[in-house]
Formats: sequence, structure tokens, C-alpha cells
Amino acid sequence: MHRRAFTLIEVLLGGALLMLLLILLAQVLLPIATGARRGTQQIELQQLAQVSLDRIVRDLARAPLEGLAFVSGPPILAVQPLADVTGAGDQAWSDRLSLFWLDPASRQLRYRSWPPGPPNLARAPALNGPFAPTESELRQLVTGVNDSNRVLATHVELFEVDLSAAAPTVRLLLTVQNQRFELMRSINLRNQQL
Repeated sequence: MHRRAFTLIEVLLGGALLMLLLILLAQVLLPIATGARRGTQQIELQQLAQVSLDRIVRDLARAPLEGLAFVSGPPILAVQPLADVTGAGDQAWSDRLSLFWLDPASRQLRYRSWPPGPPNLARAPALNGPFAPTESELRQLVTGVNDSNRVLATHVELFEVDLSAAAPTVRLLLTVQNQRFELMRSINLRNQQL
């Protein structure tokens, strides 16, 4: 028995049809993959912003206005929460500060608790009143890389705190390539008079 083989024209025609089919399939699948990647980036930005803002709000909700300090350029937020309120209504302050700041070079929102660790300021938080660090003290507290510094968020374009409003607000803006996500939250501070 004699087998019939494909001719060169049949092979070329089959190859051309296969190429045409692959090109059409790529035109359909590439936009879907690009859209899925953008959607995933947007979801990651939302989750990152939400987790970071939740951490900040949790500390802010434990502090009255007197226990907060904020400076801009680059932004630093210091929170000294109340440890307790006595039966007589006296406030007992925590001996720790929670520090949140934006590192503009790396676009990272960082966190650390102080003390322990450097710097050794001339004064430290006291239990009988709010610490109220100055701008230079805040800058000292966040200068340098330390093992106690944690990165809360990356890709941070803006970290802003407005303490002047009746309900202070925190605003975060995160960007990756063309994706942007902004989250803003108002906070009711502890023992706040409305």
C-alpha cells in the first residue's frame, strides 16, 4: 500500500491557518491577562492601605488629642495612648510612643514603638501627663534604620493626618504604576468632647 504525504502547499496553508488562529487567540487573551493583573494590583493596594490604616486607627483611638503629635515634610505621627483612667477620672498615660512616618526615599510607611532603643532623648514619656515631643525630637526618633522599625505599607505616595478637625482624619494614598488607591478615615479619639 502506498501512503499519500502532505504537499508543501498543504503544510504551508496549515501553518498559516494555525498562525492566524494563534494571533486571534492572543488578541483575545492578552487584554484579559492585563486586566486581571491590574485588578490584582488594585486589590493588593486596597488591602495594604486597609491593614496599615487599621493599625494607625487602633493606636489613635486609644489616645486623646493631647497625646498626639504630627509634623509634615516628611510626615511623622506620634501617639501616646492612655494606659488607663482611674476611678477618680484621672488619666494614666502609657510610657510608650507609637511612631508612624513616611520614608520618602523608599515610599514606605514605617512604624516603631519607643522606647526602647535609640535615640536617648533628654526626656522620656511620663505616666502623669502627655509627652508632646517637639519636631526635632520626632525627627530624632525616626532617624536611622533600626530592627524595631516595621514597614506597614509600600508604594505610599501620601500620608497625611489632620488633627484640627472635630474628628481627626488620616489619609493614605498608594500608587503602583497606573494604579492608585486612596483611603481616608475619621477617628473618634478617646475622651474626645464632641
